[in-house]
Amino acid sequence: MERLIRVHVETLPEGVFLASSDDVQGLVAQGRTISETLEIARDVARRLLDAQAERHPLVEILNLQPLGSKAKAYQVKQVRNVILKYKLGGAQ
Repeated sequence: MERLIRVHVETLPEGVFLASSDDVQGLVAQGRTISETLEIARDVARRLLDAQAERHPLVEILNLQPLGSKAKAYQVKQVRNVILKYKLGGAQ
């Protein structure tokens, strides 16, 4: 079954493209070209929607860098949002 979703694509300072969508929770994709980014976003959206259809709820999906790599701004934001949402920051 095909489903249309709105995808927002932006150019990051590193020269890569970032796609996200308010229509599919957790959809974030990054690519070297707009075409590649949209292809990745389509695959991610399909997997997220399939998982929802199987009634295996996805709590959170985080896109992290390998050890030794620098995190992108959107990745820091994702992790921060999860920490705040689940109050994982510890005692203040």
